[in-house]
Amino acid sequence: MLCSVTLFALSQHFVNEEITPKWLGLMLFIGIEGVVWSMLNRKVTLPAKQILLILSCFFLFIFVRNWITLNFNPSSLIIFSGLLLLFFLLQQTVSACSTLYLFGTVVSFSFALSLYGVLQYFGLISSGNTYFPVTGSFDNPAGFAAALACTLPMCFQFFKIEKKYLKYAAIVEAAIMALAVILSGSRAGILSIAITIGVWIFVQSKIVRYKSLMRRKTALLIAIIFLSTVLYFFKKDSADGRLLIWRCTLDMVVDKPIFGHGKGAFQAKYMIYQAEYFKANPDSRYAQLADNALHPFNEYLLILCEHGITGLCVVVLLVFLLIKAYRSNQSNEKLPALVSLLALSIFSFFSYPFKYPFTWVLLFLNLTVIYNFPNACCNNFPLFVKKRNLLYRFTHRIILFLLFAGFFIFAIFQWFVIK
Repeated sequence: MLCSVTLFALSQHFVNEEITPKWLGLMLFIGIEGVVWSMLNRKVTLPAKQILLILSCFFLFIFVRNWITLNFNPSSLIIFSGLLLLFFLLQQTVSACSTLYLFGTVVSFSFALSLYGVLQYFGLISSGNTYFPVTGSFDNPAGFAAALACTLPMCFQFFKIEKKYLKYAAIVEAAIMALAVILSGSRAGILSIAITIGVWIFVQSKIVRYKSLMRRKTALLIAIIFLSTVLYFFKKDSADGRLLIWRCTLDMVVDKPIFGHGKGAFQAKYMIYQAEYFKANPDSRYAQLADNALHPFNEYLLILCEHGITGLCVVVLLVFLLIKAYRSNQSNEKLPALVSLLALSIFSFFSYPFKYPFTWVLLFLNLTVIYNFPNACCNNFPLFVKKRNLLYRFTHRIILFLLFAGFFIFAIFQWFVIK
């Protein structure tokens, strides 16, 4: 249900009929699933409690800062708290279910999305965007390609299993998802898929000799540079327009490098910085490419712009903890999750994948899979097991129930307000 809502939810009752229903549907799902979970389960598992704590502190910092400098924003509150609750629920799900089952479910829904896009390309289904023939159930190819490019590495999990029909099905699904991304024309998606497939092949090939290893690394690097050059000239004006946006965004970063300009500042201030750039450079070759930008087409630049070096340090810390967790307990199921995160990180260099809720689902799912240590008891936080007192267990269950129920009611309220 989570995948179906975040991938396919649409409603003409909203101004943005492709994105808003997906976000509100996700929030409603979190509320319902949380209430059911709090009623039926006795044990809380937090394998990634460090990540959860860091995200909680960072989200709280952003929200409080925005509240002080601007005003109270209920939408930010529901999104931040919803993402944290989503991460919490996914940790419970991963600890209770097989990774193969979870990846298989995500791949199946993403495969359906890829078929949706292929049918759009051949004109059998209309696209919601008049400028792009392939968008799936999203507003433009960015969300469509991000979902497929980041899901495709999960197919790698099935390439080495003994059941041949699952292996061949995964190969076909991966091929069609890659084809759909190519048909959409998303350069970020094509580059992400190409690099992740190259990295996967490189990792799987057992190389002992140092010279052979260096040759493979050099060949992979040359292929990436060549593909990046081809994609640049594929839509040169569009690429140059993004270079202009990056240039002006860096000016914003220089003005407030430590804590940034605050959440939402890019949309509010970008045009001012762009005007100042052309005032200082009236003969710039970017003059014909100037336009109003709502996003810098780079998630890392957006973090630097709105949250400064502090925000980027949080991202670096999360990456460090992630790699540390992966290296401490490597397994066949964790490698596809890590490669999926690699695809997401590459895509984030050239687009805005975190605009879409399905990207957050993939991020938290992969993080939880990598942090999942089945045999490590210290990663469990049993709220209802150690203490046998009935009142103690009942109190904690009521608190969790009220938390999720309150969030569910708040999500419904926001639905009708936006609608």
